[in-house]
Amino acid sequence: MAMSAHTWSWRARLRTRLDAIIERPRALWVALFVIFLLVYGASIFLIPKRYGRLIVGDGIYYYVYLRSAVLDGDLNFQNDYEIYQSFNTQDLRKKQEMLERKTPIGMPANLFSVGPAVLWAPLFLLTHFGAALWHQTGDGYALWEQAPLMLASIAYGFIGILLMYRVTAGMFSKFAALVSLLGIWLATNVVYYMGISPSASHVLSMFASALFVYLWWRGQKGWTKLGWLGWGLSAGLMALVRWQDLLIALLALLEWIAVTRAARQTTKNWLALAGTFVGRGHLVCRRDDAGVRAANVGVANFVRFASHRAAGRRIFSMAAPRNFECVVFDQARLVFVVADFISGGSRFRTALAQKSFVGRSRDFDFPRGIVHQQRRQ
Repeated sequence: MAMSAHTWSWRARLRTRLDAIIERPRALWVALFVIFLLVYGASIFLIPKRYGRLIVGDGIYYYVYLRSAVLDGDLNFQNDYEIYQSFNTQDLRKKQEMLERKTPIGMPANLFSVGPAVLWAPLFLLTHFGAALWHQTGDGYALWEQAPLMLASIAYGFIGILLMYRVTAGMFSKFAALVSLLGIWLATNVVYYMGISPSASHVLSMFASALFVYLWWRGQKGWTKLGWLGWGLSAGLMALVRWQDLLIALLALLEWIAVTRAARQTTKNWLALAGTFVGRGHLVCRRDDAGVRAANVGVANFVRFASHRAAGRRIFSMAAPRNFECVVFDQARLVFVVADFISGGSRFRTALAQKSFVGRSRDFDFPRGIVHQQRRQ
């Protein structure tokens, strides 16, 4: 009996501590960040580096933009490549490839993006300013010049993790956000690029992409001109860090289309009101915290849902379904699908929204827009 009570007490204390971590995970995030800094910092001195330098491989191509612009005052990478390859006594093929690759006008080629150099620039300038005060000079390849940039990359990656956590915790439960981000951080290539190879652009790409998505999420509370400007600048930074990340910026185009359509449709609420009651059911949703303008569902493009009690009654917007919390599922954060049947059901489209659904369980299917309520609680 005593053992059972002791076990229950131990489990209760453990559950309390876990609940505290889930509710306020800041200490856990900071602890993991410090561990990454310490491990990488120790590896600088304990683990031999390729060519004896910290920035190697693809990272050197990102770095020479910064080194050449600040130390040489130009963007001719010939001497940058020659200094770097003077440390290379192992791979003559790579040395030849770097030194002989030229642009159509005969300049040393660099096929990589300039974004990482932009993110490293503030700390690089600060480091060299401090060195100048102590009458120190460097060639850009010394450990004291490169180590701060690698630690900065780890810091950028950490900020990206925090931004992703803010977004996921805002859309789902804190527990789901914590578990997801720990998995992304510690069980994917992120752990490699933050702990072993921060000179690559990957963690910087994660930061820039997370910033872009975070600013979009913040904008859902209401867009301002300054908000659009900041979001656009973040898209530019994201593309500069890794060219292919520009594809993520398509989210901005979709958002602009949705906002524009919603603004145009606010004058046609009567069509939505009429369409809502034509079918066998009618739609009842409650307005979210940000407030939502009712929008036109369309003459032939409306969705029929069974009614359900809610705090207030508003018309559904096909342009922005994320703005509503439709009470159609159990008490869980789920994804619901809205089927928009056009011209007798010949075509349809789906829109996803993630919200907190609280209410009685309902099951639906969508044959030609008809909603069947299959069970009641």
